[in-house]
Amino acid sequence: MGVYRVPATLDHIEGILDAIETEAAEHGFDRVGISRIRLACEEILVNVANYAYHDEVGEVTVTSGPAAGREGISVAVEDRGIPFDPLAQVPPGTLDLPLSERPIGGLGIHLILAVMDEVHYTRDGDKNVLTMVKYR
Repeated sequence: MGVYRVPATLDHIEGILDAIETEAAEHGFDRVGISRIRLACEEILVNVANYAYHDEVGEVTVTSGPAAGREGISVAVEDRGIPFDPLAQVPPGTLDLPLSERPIGGLGIHLILAVMDEVHYTRDGDKNVLTMVKYR
């Protein structure tokens, strides 16, 4: 199990992603599974770095460990930024529209939902908590 607490800036993301990748390999994921987990984590961490704290530098905490009840990995991303539920922001049916007619944004959460098996959001006091689970 890993707990990583760093400033929510783009230059701190790579180290967290490398650690999660190593942990996913230890949980028995193959290269494809590891790449999917890394992609989902990168998407949410970049969004936290770019949008959670406006122009201030906040902090992000990533906790990773075994998935509950099944073989896999769970990754929780916490920030104290503005309240934001990315799952509530998924515009339905936008993937069916031509690219020129799609609204800007929102594709990242579609990507996360496509590559992870479970994705949950909670607002815990003053924290956004997005938990992603991938099973083997």
